[in-house]
Amino acid sequence: EILQRYEQVLVPEMNLGQLTALLRAEYLVDARVIPKVMGQPFTAGELVEKIREAVQ
Repeated sequence: EILQRYEQVLVPEMNLGQLTALLRAEYLVDARVIPKVMGQPFTAGELVEKIREAVQ
């Protein structure tokens, strides 16, 4: 599987992590959620910040 090739799988979600849970269950990868439940879309800067935090 493609997802299993990666050390980390980050999933930006605008909800409570349903896609992350599905990826974990179906593909057996340690997917990590980047949540945002405030009703506003992610900005590019927010995603860059979260990705940098995850790879450190």
